[in-house]
Amino acid sequence: MGKTRLRFSKTGKAKYISHLDLMRTFQRAFMRAKVGIKHTEGFNPHAYISIILPLALGCESICEVLDVEITDQTPVSLIPERLNPCLPEGIEVVSAFEPIKKPGELKYLRFRSKYMYEDGNTGPNARHIKDKLHDFFRHDTLAVIKKTKRRQSAFDLKPYIKTMDIRAGQGESLTIEAVVSAQNPSVSPALLRMAIDQLEPSLSPSFFEDKRIEIYDSNMNIFK
Repeated sequence: MGKTRLRFSKTGKAKYISHLDLMRTFQRAFMRAKVGIKHTEGFNPHAYISIILPLALGCESICEVLDVEITDQTPVSLIPERLNPCLPEGIEVVSAFEPIKKPGELKYLRFRSKYMYEDGNTGPNARHIKDKLHDFFRHDTLAVIKKTKRRQSAFDLKPYIKTMDIRAGQGESLTIEAVVSAQNPSVSPALLRMAIDQLEPSLSPSFFEDKRIEIYDSNMNIFK
């Protein structure tokens, strides 16, 4: 059958499955579903499976993408219904199709973050905090200090935030929805919170929930 791309969701308790465990989960699912996929050669073969944009632990997503090469005659339209019974709760293959774009053409990512303050909500200060966050993300630069094992360096987030909307959410929480650079460089919800923590810590949320909503190419077409 050849190269195949899957779109899948990872929600609920499944958000705590690590990237490596997720790869193993899909390998077992293909095996249990009796869908043949390409493996490396040698004594200890490994499946050729690639998740294009690995998801941070604890983040939900409804737009994950996995590339694999099918080696048998399983119709692409049947792959979701064959795989889903073999996957754990919270992971669901939504569609399967022949890839259109190369992985390097993935450019933008839309995510939604829910910010909660104090006892799980922003209380009477919701509008005040929302206005402050609006002002914060309007700054000309948002330089954060990124640390690695070997060094630390300054990184300006601002050029890689394409759009941002901040609004009051359910239970007086705040919801941030943004379109940011997906790769080269990759901008994550955690990186935005790092900017808040470093530059305006009084606006740092007490609790948060992150969810990927969609991925796009450079023309803001849905990545397929």
